[in-house]
Amino acid sequence: MKNKRLFKYCTKCKTLWTVRHFYKDRTKWDGLRAHCKYCSYKYNKEWLAKKKKEWGYSITGLRWFCTPVIRVRFSVAPLSGRCSSGLSYFEQVSETFQLHSLSDYILSKLREREGRKMENAYTKHGGTKVTPQSQPVVGKNQVRNDAGGYVFKLDKWGMLDRFLVLGSEGGTYYVGETKLTERNVKNVAECIKEDAKRVVDIVVDISFKGRAVKNEPALFVLAMVAGTGATADERTYALASLSSVARTFTHLANFLTYVQQFRGWGRGLREAVSDWYNTMNSHDLAYQMAKYRQRNGWTHGDVVKLAHPTPVDFDHNFLFSYAVEKADVDKYSKSNKNNLNIIVGYEKAKIATAVSEIVALINDYGLTREMIPTQFMKEKAVWEALFAEGKMPTHALVRNLGNMSASGFLVEENFKVMDAVREAFTNQERIQKSRLHPLSILIAMKQYGKGTSGYGHNSWRVAHPVMDALNEAFYLSFDNVEPTGKRLLLACDVSGSMESRISGNIDISAAEATGALALVQASTEKNVIIRGFSTGSGGYGSGYGMRQGDMDGFKELKISPRQRLDDVLRNMRKMNFGGTDCALPMMWALKNHVEVDAFIVYTDNETWAGTIHPMQALKKYRDKFNPSAKLIVVGMSSSGFTIADPEDSGSLDIVGMDTSVPAVIFDFITG
Repeated sequence: MKNKRLFKYCTKCKTLWTVRHFYKDRTKWDGLRAHCKYCSYKYNKEWLAKKKKEWGYSITGLRWFCTPVIRVRFSVAPLSGRCSSGLSYFEQVSETFQLHSLSDYILSKLREREGRKMENAYTKHGGTKVTPQSQPVVGKNQVRNDAGGYVFKLDKWGMLDRFLVLGSEGGTYYVGETKLTERNVKNVAECIKEDAKRVVDIVVDISFKGRAVKNEPALFVLAMVAGTGATADERTYALASLSSVARTFTHLANFLTYVQQFRGWGRGLREAVSDWYNTMNSHDLAYQMAKYRQRNGWTHGDVVKLAHPTPVDFDHNFLFSYAVEKADVDKYSKSNKNNLNIIVGYEKAKIATAVSEIVALINDYGLTREMIPTQFMKEKAVWEALFAEGKMPTHALVRNLGNMSASGFLVEENFKVMDAVREAFTNQERIQKSRLHPLSILIAMKQYGKGTSGYGHNSWRVAHPVMDALNEAFYLSFDNVEPTGKRLLLACDVSGSMESRISGNIDISAAEATGALALVQASTEKNVIIRGFSTGSGGYGSGYGMRQGDMDGFKELKISPRQRLDDVLRNMRKMNFGGTDCALPMMWALKNHVEVDAFIVYTDNETWAGTIHPMQALKKYRDKFNPSAKLIVVGMSSSGFTIADPEDSGSLDIVGMDTSVPAVIFDFITG
């Protein structure tokens, strides 16, 4: 009840005080205690001094509440000297107690803990069974991650794989782009020093198979080997692989930008660039010159002037002259040669003034979207000509879904086009041949599903058959996904650090990519559990007010393989919260007696908030339920850390968003 009086009489000192001299007490009829603040302070001081003499302990910070549930929190130190760490308690009492009736209860708890006090001092800081994640495990070679927890450091080759697949653009939640890039560049230098040719082979394998999110890290590492290799053989070996990694002029321009940071235009580099041009047939080279006029500050003319390639035939000679703007296109067009007609068509398109002219040029010369002047790109007839007879490459189709719908061409009423799009996105051979990365499909699905461009300049009506086709294309973009037939627990890290983007300016968070990857694995499995984990809404892990094994942060994600990916992405965006505790999946299975054959944890490895390390939680689970239980850590950042113990043959660390992830998981679990 709200007190409206200005004065109150203290029953202890018999003095009339203003109401501000009394502590509030909602259990009293007037909302105030019977004793004034001065009497309460004097009484408490006398009582604490009496108990200190009686128990031999100094009690500080004691708080009590006269409610049906009592919350008591205090620190204790012996009279002989205060213990800096003290002892902490969190107890609940189901009955109403006054201060004096708590004395026996408190004293019993003190004596109970005193008997274990010496034991805790050593087991807490020197044990190997249970160690807080903020401390290293004794006997293990652990390092501190960017969040402050202790994990294992990836070996240099594992870190190289992560860098090549995920890159370092944009940094992570805990570390900026500059620091993350410097860390990875230093690691690349160590790998080159140890075995430069092995580095080149890894780069070629990841790039050529389309396993990486972007090709830029592979180009950078190749440029680094070509410029810093210890021997001429190593540098030559790297330059000989240029055509395998730089497959378009965009790739070549980026490579040249990188390699100039490490070396000059010596004979080796000039020969490698000349081979890049001369090994292409004349039709493909003409396509490159018409489609990619300028990239990253480089034109074909700039490159030709620096490399001085010797033409291998008449067509190459004409194209090199065209690159430096010395070729007579009109004269060539009258020679009736078909190899370089795309150049003729491109030059005519630059001066075209009508849509009908552009459509005719597309049909006659096979022009692509990049060769069409911008002012014609909103015309339905232009997109119809570009798309006709499956001429549009899969990558271009994925990138231009919004533009095609905005023009009125890609709509649900156009059944013929819908069928063609469905055929393009459900043809596994075509998707894998185009090296269409799963993340590119996720980006297309997320952007197209918005119905508007990033800057709001363009809007369209979303065609649901297209979304369904993209959903199927995502699964087909991975290597063959085979069911393991095992019992799997898929644990997705949804802590706050997973809000960071998976790579650079890609509008997909690590948490969203995690949910999509989990669905790929779950789509073929019968016995699978999908959960999300963080430290929960109640605080930061069991070390911060939560008991060991508290499962408040281990939640059901409410996603299933039957859902469409855009729904899953939406659900994952809503799940980010709390700190990171990667031991929760094992502790949850242990607490709930869930028998699994493998834990697959999708995380950025920035764990820090738990009272037990993931490797210790895994050992506890193995001891009690399944001695052969395996742990697979799918790393979602290139930070260089992992929770997988490198000395444990039953633990594996792999790179997230690598198209080979399902196949590697299958081999490890069934092997």
